[in-house]
Amino acid sequence: EKSEWIPFLQSLDSSESLTPELKRAFHMIWIERGKLIREQLHNDKTLTQLLALCMPEYQGPSLIVFRGENEHRFNSGEIGFCWTEKREIAEKFARGLNACNGQGLLLQAYAPSDAIFSGPNDHSRNLNEHEVTLDPRFLKDIQIITTYPKSHNSNFTPLLR
Repeated sequence: EKSEWIPFLQSLDSSESLTPELKRAFHMIWIERGKLIREQLHNDKTLTQLLALCMPEYQGPSLIVFRGENEHRFNSGEIGFCWTEKREIAEKFARGLNACNGQGLLLQAYAPSDAIFSGPNDHSRNLNEHEVTLDPRFLKDIQIITTYPKSHNSNFTPLLR
């Protein structure tokens, strides 16, 4: 909340200083406040470094993933880091929160396993989001599956994480 992510990142001498417990705790914070963290950092390169160090390491296969994205962020190349294995969950975001101030887009992509920081944790499964946190720069075959009309206008920024 105090936007001290950069000093936190600088204090980490290596990934060895992060215990599995700390990585699990960060993962929980990311799920709950990822949008705020991305807004506070306002630098996706730094955010990528933070996620690479602090997220529990993904050990699974490559995945087909989905995301409900805002057309303005998509067109500006600012695609979010949080995707899902569940198309219906991405559709919910594409129709609602991410259709703010512009169309919502349902995206599908291929995520090589080395592009994935972390898979869904128990909290994400309990929320029925099945969130996969990844580096969007390494996605392959990003496709717009469906577009949805603008759901509302707002001063509120669409989901960034």
